[in-house]
Amino acid sequence: MVMPTNAMPSKEVILENLSFDPANGVFYHLKSEKRSKKGSVAGTKQKNGYRILKINKKSYGAHRVAWFLFTGIDPIGKEVDHVNRDPSDNRPSNLRLVNKSQNQCNTKTRKDNTSGERGVYWYAPRKKWQVSVRLNGKDYFGGRFSCFKEAQESAKKLRLRIHGEYAVKQN
Repeated sequence: MVMPTNAMPSKEVILENLSFDPANGVFYHLKSEKRSKKGSVAGTKQKNGYRILKINKKSYGAHRVAWFLFTGIDPIGKEVDHVNRDPSDNRPSNLRLVNKSQNQCNTKTRKDNTSGERGVYWYAPRKKWQVSVRLNGKDYFGGRFSCFKEAQESAKKLRLRIHGEYAVKQN
């Protein structure tokens, strides 16, 4: 899902309508309106786990609004990454401003992955496990291995070297 990329309203406008608890990363309504009661959790949770807030009839990702409130930096043109990959965890300590490539480094293993390990796949011509990690459209080769565990370790080391602080710590 493409997150809304509207420029943020002012902090004053946000805080007229919503309160934010940084300890749990949740927004609450400050006023009762047609579809919301004062004190209730604000926003609509999407199927992908992200929460969307409506402010002045425009949609904003709750994680983007939380980032803006705590840093003063409008994330327009950038992505706000959830460090722990939980899109419902909008605590400021779990958010960081990244570019698209950095954000892709911190994603879950794809559903169509047949090995179960990011960057490891079966290379049939050589009948070995091959390691390849991508960054900014460039593939980095990590070797071929007869043993899956060796390929898995190689992939983890290569991800850490190539993706740095954005590397997925676990699957």
